[in-house]
Amino acid sequence: MVGGIERLKPLIITRKLKRGYHADGGGLYLQVGSTGNKSWVFRFRSRTDGRLREMGLGSFQTITLAEARDAARVCRKQICDGVDPIEARKEVRMALAAQEASLAMTFKDCSEGYIAAHSHRNQGECG
Repeated sequence: MVGGIERLKPLIITRKLKRGYHADGGGLYLQVGSTGNKSWVFRFRSRTDGRLREMGLGSFQTITLAEARDAARVCRKQICDGVDPIEARKEVRMALAAQEASLAMTFKDCSEGYIAAHSHRNQGECG
């Protein structure tokens, strides 16, 4: 790769950078928006159709340079293993959502619980 990996330096990224993408290498970029907001993105080519894909890694305010490099390293490993990092993240999120949904109470469960909790009071007052 031309220029190598880990080209960005902490001092450079804290300064005011021009709008656009600033490469760190290995698919990791610091994206600077029109308002000056900064975020980390990982860019790669899809193995299935060859199109350029972009995966957001998080805000510059939240994710450090070291954390962004670690995340990009994980993404590169996934690609080497034939896994699309965006699809892998979607699957993880869907699994978490399914797990949360399975733990959630249904309306029926809530209403039966409410009735059971309040029925003993009514029996005592009327009886």
